[in-house]
Amino acid sequence: MSVNINLVDNKNSESTRREKVKKFRAISFGVLFLTAFLSVIIFAIDYRFSASYVQKQEAELLSELEPLSETSAKVFILNSKLSDISKILNSRSNYSEKVKLIENGNNGNISIEEFKIDSNGTKLSFSSFSLVEIDEYLNYLIGLASDEQILGILLNSLTADENGYKVELSII
Repeated sequence: MSVNINLVDNKNSESTRREKVKKFRAISFGVLFLTAFLSVIIFAIDYRFSASYVQKQEAELLSELEPLSETSAKVFILNSKLSDISKILNSRSNYSEKVKLIENGNNGNISIEEFKIDSNGTKLSFSSFSLVEIDEYLNYLIGLASDEQILGILLNSLTADENGYKVELSII
């Protein structure tokens, strides 16, 4: 056992106070530097993504694109006109195909006297010396109507005279 047992603390209150002040200063400097660093970071982020910065970039881009706007507008207008023309061409009736279909049924024994196309349809007048030839041609046209290559046929008249038989019909 030791005879020199001292139960009183040998530390001086002045030295303890100095150590606390040093620690407090170190912590306060750390907080100060952390606050300054975070302030700089927040300022940089705010500057980079602020509304004024974005507006400035937008103005720069618009000034760069301004010379191109007239050209792009012309290209847009031309493309629009071309697509409108294409739509019109696709919606037009193709009369040449219908005329070829109507002519294909004629085997040469029928004489076509009048062939007229207008907005109401097609008017056709033809004659032949034989009713059999007329019947075959009319059956051919009826077949076209049943295949929906033409919409329909309307027989306007069938007359007979010394030169043969004459038929007038409308094709829709």
